[in-house]
Amino acid sequence: MSNLILLPVLIPFIIGTVLILFSKQHTIQRVISAITMTGMLALAIYLAIDVFQNGITTLEFGNWKAPFGIVFVADMFATMMVVLASIVGFVCLFFAFQTISPEREKFYFYPFYFFLLAGVNGSFLTGDLFNLFVFFEVMLIASYILIVHGGTKYQLRESLKYVIINVFASVLFIISIAYLYAVTGTLNMAQLAERVALLEQTGVLNVIAILFLLVFGMKGALFPLYFWLPRSYYGLQQRLLHCSEVY
Repeated sequence: MSNLILLPVLIPFIIGTVLILFSKQHTIQRVISAITMTGMLALAIYLAIDVFQNGITTLEFGNWKAPFGIVFVADMFATMMVVLASIVGFVCLFFAFQTISPEREKFYFYPFYFFLLAGVNGSFLTGDLFNLFVFFEVMLIASYILIVHGGTKYQLRESLKYVIINVFASVLFIISIAYLYAVTGTLNMAQLAERVALLEQTGVLNVIAILFLLVFGMKGALFPLYFWLPRSYYGLQQRLLHCSEVY
């Protein structure tokens, strides 16, 4: 059962790779995407029900124990977030079927859509802070492609701001992770919860907490760090409206 935790990340990654081979065949892309997204939603619900009935499930890659190995953890919160991401992904995919034009479909929209979902699900299921950073970057790289998809001047200008802000936040993220590791000696989230409670260096931990707040505030466009978001997404929206009108 524990191996199933990997599927919400592995399936979209594999399907995204396969869809690259069918970039010019719109019907095949849509059929594969629809079947995959439906299956991912069913899998996410199944995982959530299993965790609710049987408790937390952990997968240690290669049987390497934390903090040396990669760990996936499916608890109730993580699986519910995967379910939520799958529902949103399902709805957005079928909305895209109605609004996207063939002009945009052929430029690898569906592959990067599934790479984005792989990063999102990996971020929810990982039990290690460094791998959270890795999955965040997978998600962001896919979003860089999707937000500039269409290539209008307005999109290029505003998406450049989006990329610069997120690259800066990523640098700050890795600095914060290094700082936390220097203080606690681990990046495993379960161990961090134990060691942070035992540490008496409240000043250092407060600084690290502020750094993480800035990182997630910039990446999540939280007030007052949302300044890059409205114009970037407005450019994407205008391109979608233009393509749907042409189509």
